[in-house]
Amino acid sequence: MKDDNNSSKVATPDYALWLMGPTSSGKTTLAGLLVKRLLDDCITAINFDGEEVRIFFGDSLGFAPSDRKRVVSTLVKLTNKATASGINVIVSALTAHQDARALVRETVAGLIYGYVKCPMEICAKRDPKGLYAQAKKNEIDNFVGVNSEYLPPENPDKSTTWPLWPYRLRTSSSQAEGAKRDWCVSTAKFSGKDGKLTTLHVRRLDENLSEIPGSEFTLPAELVLLAMGFVHPVHDGMIESFGLKLDERGNVKASTDDYQTTVPKLFAAGDMRRGQSLVVWAIREGRQCAQAVDEFLTGGSVLPR
Repeated sequence: MKDDNNSSKVATPDYALWLMGPTSSGKTTLAGLLVKRLLDDCITAINFDGEEVRIFFGDSLGFAPSDRKRVVSTLVKLTNKATASGINVIVSALTAHQDARALVRETVAGLIYGYVKCPMEICAKRDPKGLYAQAKKNEIDNFVGVNSEYLPPENPDKSTTWPLWPYRLRTSSSQAEGAKRDWCVSTAKFSGKDGKLTTLHVRRLDENLSEIPGSEFTLPAELVLLAMGFVHPVHDGMIESFGLKLDERGNVKASTDDYQTTVPKLFAAGDMRRGQSLVVWAIREGRQCAQAVDEFLTGGSVLPR
């Protein structure tokens, strides 16, 4: 900040920018660039980095949620002391768990949350310390991004997401009643006793949806509800009796030009032609197919396509 005489002065600490995101997402690099830009403009600023706090504590800190919250608590105290002294603060820290995020939002004045979104496969390639690789080899426990997913913020600051669509965690009323959600897991098998289900056997998946060796765990279950679509329309019955040809995915073969199948005067559209898809595709193809049928019957059509 500069006054009318173009001399430097301490900026009023109206804001503390807290950059959160997965390990190696670029938080520290971005924070360093922002601090440099502020200092170049004669604005007093400092960066507090979660990794530096972790180094300060040494080997006493692991990657458990309680250890990560300890890092966040320390950063909160440093941030409040710095802003109270007239220093603008940019924090770069993982801040992966909801209780840690709540602590920051409740105790840091003038807070702006910045979410540094980066695909996990990119973070793993950038990782200079090889933490992702160690976690995949089970050399590190509770590593966010491998052993558990990094969840986006539930309530991101709009000013830090525009003009991009915010990547956020949405919670429905039914989930808020007590459901525990987990991502990137695959069910390997069901097991039970006396004909009744008792256990789900699941494995965690990496960013490429490949199973992570040694990540198996179990979940107790008495009821499992399967929500799934379909691969292709049922071939038995009408499709086989008409002798319709199918595409490589098992759907009825028809072009989007006239929607005619390989059987004369027989048309197909929507899920029958393209397989499982959104209702907007059914509406679109239904309109276009109607226009094609009208043109086939009358030689022309005024129907919209």
